[in-house]
Amino acid sequence: MQRFGLCEVVARVLATRGIPIEEMENFLFPTLKLLLPDPFHLLDMDKAVARIHDAIRNGESIAIFGDYDVDGATSSAMLCRYLRGLEVRTKIYIPDRIEEGYGPNSAAMLKLREEGYSLCITVDCGTLAYEPILAAQSVNLDVIVVDHHIGINTLPKAVAVVNPNRLDESSEHTYLSAVGTSFLLLVALQKTLREAGLFARRSEPDLMNYLDLVALGTVCDVMPMIKLNRAMVRHGLKVISARSNVGLRVLGDAIGIEEKELEKRSLEEALHQAERLVAAGNNVIMVAGDWHVGVIGIVAGRLKERFHLPSIVVSLSGNLGKASARSVSGIDIGAAVLAAKLEQLIPEGGGHAMAAGFSVCADKFEALYSFFLDRFKHSNIQKVSYACGILTAGAVNFPLWRELQMLEPFGPGNPEPRFILKNVEVRKPEVMGGSHVRCLISARIMLSKLVADPGVVRIVEAIEGSRGDARLVGGCVRDSVLGRDTTDIDLATDLVPATVIQALGSAGIKTIPTGIKHGTVTAVVAGVPYEITTLRRDLECDGRHAAVAFTNSWMEDASRRDFTFNALYCDKGGKIYDYFSGMQDLENRTVVFIGDAEARINEDFLRILRVFRFHASICDKSPLSDEIIFLCNKYAGSIAKLSRERVRSEFFKLLACTNCTST
Repeated sequence: MQRFGLCEVVARVLATRGIPIEEMENFLFPTLKLLLPDPFHLLDMDKAVARIHDAIRNGESIAIFGDYDVDGATSSAMLCRYLRGLEVRTKIYIPDRIEEGYGPNSAAMLKLREEGYSLCITVDCGTLAYEPILAAQSVNLDVIVVDHHIGINTLPKAVAVVNPNRLDESSEHTYLSAVGTSFLLLVALQKTLREAGLFARRSEPDLMNYLDLVALGTVCDVMPMIKLNRAMVRHGLKVISARSNVGLRVLGDAIGIEEKELEKRSLEEALHQAERLVAAGNNVIMVAGDWHVGVIGIVAGRLKERFHLPSIVVSLSGNLGKASARSVSGIDIGAAVLAAKLEQLIPEGGGHAMAAGFSVCADKFEALYSFFLDRFKHSNIQKVSYACGILTAGAVNFPLWRELQMLEPFGPGNPEPRFILKNVEVRKPEVMGGSHVRCLISARIMLSKLVADPGVVRIVEAIEGSRGDARLVGGCVRDSVLGRDTTDIDLATDLVPATVIQALGSAGIKTIPTGIKHGTVTAVVAGVPYEITTLRRDLECDGRHAAVAFTNSWMEDASRRDFTFNALYCDKGGKIYDYFSGMQDLENRTVVFIGDAEARINEDFLRILRVFRFHASICDKSPLSDEIIFLCNKYAGSIAKLSRERVRSEFFKLLACTNCTST
């Protein structure tokens, strides 16, 4: 927390996500310099690079065979852009989604060879393309597979199969997308070309400029947002924001109404089918319709979010359908698709734990759905919403928002933090854009109102102007947390009284030295008094008054107070400083002394009456502890040592409490 300057809320989020302290810097400030591995650690990377190097040196033509999803498209675009920059004759081949289906096919391989290509790099596909690669081999078309989908023990007869999810692979980078794996291929290739002297007479491509495509493919393929992925996506988003990629810029400007309308219609129809399946108790959603294949992945994601179940959406066209699947934590949909292929329920398909795609014949639809239902019937899928913690409305401010941004980018493995706001009301809700709600969150806890008090704002600004710190403290914070109006506003500061008077005077604020000896100055703003007390620690107590010394420690000041919920501080941003779990005791409506209860009572015997006053005011439904009752009885006679004025004032406050009688 201290090392990285994080607030407690963000530090707790990181702790609950299991980020070790030694990895904290790489998580908060991910850089490729620290996280990028030696790409040659991947099996067959050396073979792939050597073959591409030979092709470049010999002037061969290189084809890139990609998948039609975003991961495949970005992988293809990135490799093509790089190779064309080296003046290599290059072509991208994306199979027709309807006519050819997923992955390489023999006819396409033969066609590429006829067009003069001697090397084909498949990206985001190829791990299971045994026959098409044999067909390519038969016509002297070498194939390099760059993929990330889970395969089986048998590899295709390719020159190289670079895949972090090969069953014989020991790499820790199993979370990479195809475009992430392709980026490692380029890093390895560029190193080899540099050592071979290729860049002696030409400028070396800046691979960092390719990270916009890496980010896009990684995010759209729902890959875990951890480690190297975080570094690539974070930098890639910066490249995207610069809008230097003409293709992405045009696509971004063009995407809009037509696709949203297609998505809306498809989602409405899919929801209607899904609701019936869920009502029947099915633990997997599989729906089909004549929907555009370009939106089925989005619709599958929407269904998954809505029902928290593995969701498969099939676009049917005649007897053949194209499917996109999205899963939930603990359900490996990629493995299920692979198993279905082995059972010959689908002709083609692949994926990973959270997302998959495949082809399916209409006459196998019911059998395939039964297969998925049976496979997941014993899975304990629970619809659970996770929260990172509970916040007060006053703690939700721009400093917290800025710190939470340090956790970006969000995604699987690093979800967007969610918090519970307690004791709040939703006011003035209005629908925005048909799918979002804008509203005001009004806290019964009125900290926002308290910190915005004009007098508080002026006083805090004046003290900060003298390099001091000031926080609201005690009863005004406690009552605001409870949603009660407060009339007496107290502040604490690390400045000594003389400096406080000087600072406020310079700001044109009237001051009254009401308790200089004890560190208290009263400021008057617009006729309203505010008590400002310097941080203190007790030197000695006689049961009535304490001799104090000034300190700059907020913890020391908090330690001298009576009850935990009276040791709450609140800064100008609404952040609460709770040194003794006072918020929890306030929520539990429990009177708890700070530290040793007997020592606290002996410091000031008036605290005996204050116990009963706060019980009547706040904690009437929670009985006082046996220890407190015993100590109050033990020292009851010492109340006589106090001045009548103090006893009378406290007793009248007790009598004014709503629940005085029950107490």
